[in-house]
This record gives sequence, structure tokens and C-alpha cells, in this order.
Amino acid sequence: MYIGDTLAVYALQNPEKPAIVFEGEAITYSQFYDEIKVIQSKLRAYIPDVKGKKIAFLLGNEPRFLKVFFATITVGGIAMPLDPKWSSRELGTILQEVEPALVLVADDLIGKVPSSAASKILCWTDFEQLDDHDFSFEPPSGKRNAEDLFYIGFTSGTTGIPKGYKRTHLSWLKSFENGNEVFQISRDDIICTPGPLYHSLNLYGAVHALHLGATLSLMNKFSAPTVIDLLDKALIDVLYLVPTMASALMKQLESAQKQFERLKMLISSGAKWHPNSRKKINSFFPNASLYEFYGASETSFISVLSDDDYLLAPLSVGKAFPGVEIQIRTNERNIAEVGEIGKVYIKSEMVFDGYVNNDEANAKTLHGEWATVGDIGYVDKKGFLFLVGREKNMIISGGLNIYPEEIELFLEKHEDIDEAVVVGVPHSYWGEMAVALVKCKIGKKFDPEKLKTYCRKTLSSYKCPRLFIEVEHFPYTTSGKIARQEVLKYLEELLEKR
Repeated sequence: MYIGDTLAVYALQNPEKPAIVFEGEAITYSQFYDEIKVIQSKLRAYIPDVKGKKIAFLLGNEPRFLKVFFATITVGGIAMPLDPKWSSRELGTILQEVEPALVLVADDLIGKVPSSAASKILCWTDFEQLDDHDFSFEPPSGKRNAEDLFYIGFTSGTTGIPKGYKRTHLSWLKSFENGNEVFQISRDDIICTPGPLYHSLNLYGAVHALHLGATLSLMNKFSAPTVIDLLDKALIDVLYLVPTMASALMKQLESAQKQFERLKMLISSGAKWHPNSRKKINSFFPNASLYEFYGASETSFISVLSDDDYLLAPLSVGKAFPGVEIQIRTNERNIAEVGEIGKVYIKSEMVFDGYVNNDEANAKTLHGEWATVGDIGYVDKKGFLFLVGREKNMIISGGLNIYPEEIELFLEKHEDIDEAVVVGVPHSYWGEMAVALVKCKIGKKFDPEKLKTYCRKTLSSYKCPRLFIEVEHFPYTTSGKIARQEVLKYLEELLEKR
């Protein structure tokens, strides 16, 4: 059984069950599968031997996205969703790098695709005109293998042009298997993925829901009021969120003064939740378990922090996910002692199959059976994993290593600070200097001297930021992470003017 194969079964067994609910309208499993077969036929009309071919698509967050995704992978193609928020330059660079056989584009997005890719572009209206007289399903030609590629996703691009990463059927099937052990989602659940499907967390949640035969609640764009309306109507059992979405949701919930008892699970990734956010979420969803998992698009799950484990190690990212072995290494070969800081390496069958045409990145990430995305951390004697920072974000000041994430967490505990980002800028004496950009809480005044004193009381002197700057807001990637490269660019431009 491969990704997408179960849809034919559900179309026969539960034809009238809603597969997707979108903007108040339900699409049954029978309807969903029939529409997938039409797209399969059109794809075969355009590319007779589609097996192993990359099919890129630039579509909105809608059922059509998932129909194209499943149609592509069930005829043996490789689905390659593109992000509508990318610039034309980014799109051009990515399409040139990965060389898809076809680029399907929504009519209203056709202007975003550069002319350099014109020969491979097909707008949706033209695609619909293709021959689709034969709706029968034909299995992909040639022997299928669980290690065949089915999907190419893209990193969130926090430090530059997004990198394409390759996924096999096996890697996601193992993710489903291990995820079921932790989350125990059932086909009777309504699963809501309110974020963009071109982000791996939401796509994973959506594809897993349909693989299980559950009902997927989908929305065109994340909207806290819309999520609350669905919760109010008891139309969500499981909710996937990144912390930025959770913050927006809680701001709306604070004025609602209601509890939602049906929700049974929140699944979150991207960043750790603030302790206050955890307390608030428990008051709004008394019957819901919160699972914070640490992972990456390239690795799937690495560790998970349940409610019970949070009480034991609130600052950790939990214990190893089922099917995952974690090692901390002080260098490529030396395994760290318990509690010793080093680079996080993992081994599991859920790991990706490498980056597209990027030998340098593959060499940094894949090491035989082991993989690393460059995170720095340690494991305590109870098996809890603690993250200190990311290797690529590390600041070297006066020959000493500074991990920005450690300082950011510390600053965000201050009563005046809502969010903080610490970056390094060149310094003639120190080599690099740590600069903290902070967003103050509503009604709080920015006081850099107060923040300096706060840091000096607890942090080692070399870790204390040498400059504090107030900002009104931070830029985010589509995956809900702060876009550090944009923050650094803003800071460099600001310092040039001084």
C-alpha cells in the first residue's frame, strides 16, 4: 500500500462520507476520488509516461490542491507544490533547479511565473481542456517500490532560497505508522489543518487524514475567527497549529470567554510554546492534549513533548519519537556524554532522501544512516532532548560561541517583552557582536537599559547583547518561523544609517 492507494478503498466502502469540508461545503470520498481520476486522465494525456516525472503546481489552499497532489502520486509522478508567496525570482530559480515536466498554475497566479519557464507552464483553464475521456485508473507502468519518490517539498527558506527535499512513499508511511502510535488519530475524527498546504506540517496532516479515511477540515487561509466558529460548532477533533497561529487564536479566545470541550488534540511544531500559552490553551480546551513535536521537513518527527512530559521537563523538546534514535555528537565521530552539548544526529526510516541537485547540502545533512539539520542540544539522564540553538545561527564573539535561541528564550521571559530575535553583526574587535531586536508587549515601554541590567544579572557577560533595538513586528516564513535573513537585512540597513 502506497500513499494515496487507500482513497479507492474509501470511495467504495464509505462513498458518502465527507473526505474534505471546505468553506462549508463537503466533498465525499466518492466525489473526491472521481475528481482525482479525471485529473489522472488529463495528466496521462499530457505526459503519457508520467511515472517518475516531476509535476509542479502553483495553486491556492483549496481541495483542488489535494486532488492534483493525489492524482500525481497515484499515477507514479512526483508532486511538487509551489508557494504562491515566492517572488518571481525565487520561482524562476527553483524551477530551473528542479526541472519539472509540467507546471500547473491557477489562472489568477499565472503572472507570478517567470517567462523562462513558459514552455512547461499550463494554466488551469487549458489543463481542463485536455482529453479526459478515459476515467479508468491505470497503475503506473513498471514495478512500484516503497522507496520511489512521491513528493518534493521545499524548506521554509529562513536563510535564503528554499531547498527542494525529496520524499519517498516509505518515509511518510513510516511517519504515519509512528505518528499513529503517539497521536492515535482515528478515521472518525475531523482533522483541521488551517495553514498552507505547501508547508510540510499542514500537508502531512491533510494527507494523513485522508490516508486514514478521516474527514479533513480545510480553509483557504488561516483565520482565527473561522477556526473558532468551527470549534463552536463542534466541527474539529484534532487541530494542527504552529505557535504563531496559536497566539492569534488565543487573542480571539480571550474575548470569547468560552470553553470548547469537543477538541481532543492539538499538534504543534515549528517552535516551543511559551508556558503562559500552554496555561491559556488548557483553560480554553479542557479535554485537549497538546503535543509539541520537534522535527524538520527533512526528518519528519524527531522528538515529542506530551502534557505529562512537559510537567517533568518543560524546557525540553521531549523524548525521542517512536522509530527514532538520537545521538549528540561533539564532532562527526565523537558521541557526547549525558548532558554534554553537541550537534543533534538522528536515525530513522522517516528521514528524507536528500536535497534536489545540492551535493553540498546533502554532505552536511546525510551521514550514512544518520542525519542532522544542524541543531545543537543535549540529552539529559532521563532521555529528554534540550535544544540550545542552530549551528547556522551561532554567533562567535571574542572566540566564544553564542546561541541566539538561548538568549531569545531568556528575553521573552521578561515582563515587557513579547518576542525577541538575536543576531550577530560584524565587529572590528569582537569579530561578531550580538544584537537583540525586541517587540514589546502592548502597553509596555521599550527600555534598553532595563533589558541590559536584566541580562547581566543572569547571563554570562559574553552572552549579553551589546545593543537592543525595538521593532513593531517580525517577518515570518510560511511555516510560522521568524525569517532571520530578513531580520538581519533590516538590521544591517538600519546600522548603515546610524
